[in-house]
Amino acid sequence: MIIAVKSQRIIKAYKILQSIMGQYGKKISFPNNTDPRKTYSWRYLSKFIDRYDQLELGDQVMTDVLGAMVTEAHNKKYIGCGVSLLNKVDIITVYHKTLETEIDIMKKQLANIKKSFDFLDQKEKELKQDKCTLLANRPHKKSYTFLTRWYDSGFLSIEYIMVSKSCRQVLKNLGKDERLIFPKFGDLMKIYLKLTREEIKEQICKILGNDFHKEKILF
Repeated sequence: MIIAVKSQRIIKAYKILQSIMGQYGKKISFPNNTDPRKTYSWRYLSKFIDRYDQLELGDQVMTDVLGAMVTEAHNKKYIGCGVSLLNKVDIITVYHKTLETEIDIMKKQLANIKKSFDFLDQKEKELKQDKCTLLANRPHKKSYTFLTRWYDSGFLSIEYIMVSKSCRQVLKNLGKDERLIFPKFGDLMKIYLKLTREEIKEQICKILGNDFHKEKILF
């Protein structure tokens, strides 16, 4: 049973690696008419799983770790080694680099959200209007809403717009032409999902308070 579970995890890692390598134009596959478990590739994958489990990283970050390992191999010019690159890249070093990058990105996202929040909060106080009303207003009948104008001019970040109930409500009601100013739905979804992870959600909630959109549904 344990062997079967490990084999499933090896296959999972292989498929993830195969997909990532494909993004670099590299193909990997087990030899035809050969039991995959008797190949060198399987041995490399098996060692990777053993080391991965030893570090107790959890399967949820396996794609990130393998992605970072392939990137490292690409940068150091041995991505052509195929599956054996798993034996050449140190998981701990790569994982630490991944974490550091994630932390830097998170700090920038929080800074963008705080800056946008402060800007809109000041406007709210100056004009004495609630956020939704203020954001939906238009300086002139044929002009864009303040939401769009302030986003386009950099005063409101897309990260802030994605986690603010008020911004999302106004964005949802925009006309088709004005909506084109913003990223496509798929891109918005990716941004939103990253901002609703547990490690950053609590900090965003502290900034936005009751205006924080906690629902998993985008619109």
